[in-house]
Amino acid sequence: MKAIIFAAGKGKRLWPITEPYPKPFVKILGKPLIGWIIESLKRNKVNEIIVIVNPKHTLPLDYYDFTKKEIDHSKTISVSEFLEKVYDVKTVFQNEPKGTAHALWCAREYIDDDFILMNGDDVVHFEDMEKIVSEKGFFVSFFEDRSHFGAVVHENGLLVDIKEKTLSGPGLISLNLAHVPKEFIEYANIEKLTPSQRGEYEIADAFVNFAKDNEFKTIEIKPCYTISFYWDLIKVSLSFIERFVSGKYPLEWLGNDYQIKGDSIVHENAVVKTNELKGSFVGPGVTIETFSKVSQSVIEGFNRIGTSEIKGSVMMKKSNIPHFNYVGDSVLCEDVNLGAGTKLANLRFDNQNIFVETHKGKVNSKKHKLGSCIGAHTKFGVNSSVNCGLLIAPNSQILPNTFVKRNMGD
Repeated sequence: MKAIIFAAGKGKRLWPITEPYPKPFVKILGKPLIGWIIESLKRNKVNEIIVIVNPKHTLPLDYYDFTKKEIDHSKTISVSEFLEKVYDVKTVFQNEPKGTAHALWCAREYIDDDFILMNGDDVVHFEDMEKIVSEKGFFVSFFEDRSHFGAVVHENGLLVDIKEKTLSGPGLISLNLAHVPKEFIEYANIEKLTPSQRGEYEIADAFVNFAKDNEFKTIEIKPCYTISFYWDLIKVSLSFIERFVSGKYPLEWLGNDYQIKGDSIVHENAVVKTNELKGSFVGPGVTIETFSKVSQSVIEGFNRIGTSEIKGSVMMKKSNIPHFNYVGDSVLCEDVNLGAGTKLANLRFDNQNIFVETHKGKVNSKKHKLGSCIGAHTKFGVNSSVNCGLLIAPNSQILPNTFVKRNMGD
């Protein structure tokens, strides 16, 4: 069995997290999204995996090295070399960003049998992967609001059409996920497709055209773990913690160096002195001091938490909250340091939903508690504070006693 994975996109909506690397390489519990996907495929006997990547995309050289604290984003490795070395998969370049159908067409010479086609940044529930491997068809999920997705039109269990972001209300959505015969590749021939409004050749059009000529069965599965914005990263990470702690996922998927302690997952090299650790993931080289409080959070690796509180948040490698800090419902990217007394707010005075200003305008997070997303290598002076729902660019420097009340950077 063969699988083709789309991984050439950057993930602008996840900025500043995706500033140093593309979205498929954002980590869940220390492992990249695409890593979870590849390992799930291999567990289900899909051993020939082709990943379509942008040749210009890179990762920090020590991106996956948890044997040392240092982070140096100036030294890089191509995503292609990383995937081939770490996951033993083949990569194909999409040299121009011409859409997902074009991306598949770039891999046409490797299509000689039935294959699975999927996104590299949407993690399928692992219990659904067996169904995806064993059944041919077009996989869909039920959503209460289809307005931000491709809404699926179907009759008698067969795909008829995909309406991109034009239908609202509850119904089935496309996951860009299918198990198709080798003949499907001809429907991705860009000479037979019309570019979309954004000037790209869309795989959705290939699916619809294939359905016009063939019976293309729709198969419903659970919604994928989808990460569009930084608050999704927090939600998905906490869901993974719950599934590992409850035993739904075997702990060995994380590696042999982790153990369950209460309702948390803790690496054997972590030093946890506090009694206030609840529902969290604690990676290697982490130190959590006695008078700290950590709940429902990911502490990825080589972090230090002093006399501080963190809840509902993700701290990436080598970020620190050492002295009298509060971090609520936020994401700290790599190598962020909060000066003593720095606080990240997560609640409006009026208790209304928090809106976040993104590159595509203001987005309703639909959360009344949400902190900020702080880009890599950002440093805070003492007694700083950050308003809720803000995006701070990588390498920012916030002076002491500063109140940050709007986005900083791109």
